[in-house]
Amino acid sequence: MIQVLAKCNACIRGEDGAAAILKIPPTTLGSKMKKLGIKRNFSA
Repeated sequence: MIQVLAKCNACIRGEDGAAAILKIPPTTLGSKMKKLGIKRNFSA
């Protein structure tokens, strides 16, 4: 998940967003990130 977010420059939504690549809804990705403590401004 972190690698995909890094590849997408932390973009969750949109055609090139991490959620689309992971084939999950953006809200689900946001929930998983919150649960795991992953922030959008991470340093990969």
